[in-house]
Amino acid sequence: MNEEQSKIQNPESKIGLALSAGAAKGLAHIGVLKALTGNGISIDAIAGTSAGAIIGGAVASGLSPAQIAEMAAKARWLSLGRFGFSRFGLLSNAPMKKYIEQNFVTTKFEEMRIPFACVATDLASGDKVILQKNGDAATAICASCAVPGMFVPVTIDNRKLIDGGIVEFTPTNTVRTLGANFVIAVDVLADDSRVFSTPQTGLGVFFQSAFLLLKTAASFQHNYADIVIRPKVGHLRADEVGRAKEFIEAGEAATLEVIDEIKRLSQLNKGV
Repeated sequence: MNEEQSKIQNPESKIGLALSAGAAKGLAHIGVLKALTGNGISIDAIAGTSAGAIIGGAVASGLSPAQIAEMAAKARWLSLGRFGFSRFGLLSNAPMKKYIEQNFVTTKFEEMRIPFACVATDLASGDKVILQKNGDAATAICASCAVPGMFVPVTIDNRKLIDGGIVEFTPTNTVRTLGANFVIAVDVLADDSRVFSTPQTGLGVFFQSAFLLLKTAASFQHNYADIVIRPKVGHLRADEVGRAKEFIEAGEAATLEVIDEIKRLSQLNKGV
């Protein structure tokens, strides 16, 4: 990129990216990142929930959108979970943790290239838990992705943590705690053209049921964003990890539709 190409970043404006939960639909976040970086928009802070935590953590660790796309192309459900024998959940988190450790540049919060936080839920209290700053990001991301009943809860600081989508599906408020004053939210459930396709598997039924419960709360979280990107992924199922290319293309297309507005609003925000 040459000096004449605009880089939307300055000392007074910190751009934050809030990436929603959404299982395989969260692969659309990769396309969003591709479009943003391709247009010279630098991200100063990232917060992610569940699937958004995986993608957000990957880019915060130093991976490019192209490298994250390669990482996603290798992913299958068996890469992320393994049937276990715990009474607290059907799947062990160990494969997901290993997958993150093998693919990220770093899994230490303090070594992230971009300030990063992920959201989990305290199983005992129902409180939102923001995981950031110090410690193992791989364990934190597993906690953010621990869909209740499906994955075993993750214990951090003597608290059992489960999927953050329950308390903050799109972490717009959380990314502001990292210092962002201009927030780009990506909500993969906000596709108005067709919100849900018919599930074809038990896993699909599980995800769709959860998404129906969370959709209203997710729309409320848009109030904390300056702009919301809505990838058109309603025709794709949340269990279709193998269709990464289509999810990524949808995320990129949705971002390019609003890229001029992002640039305009970012420039206006410089005086904040």
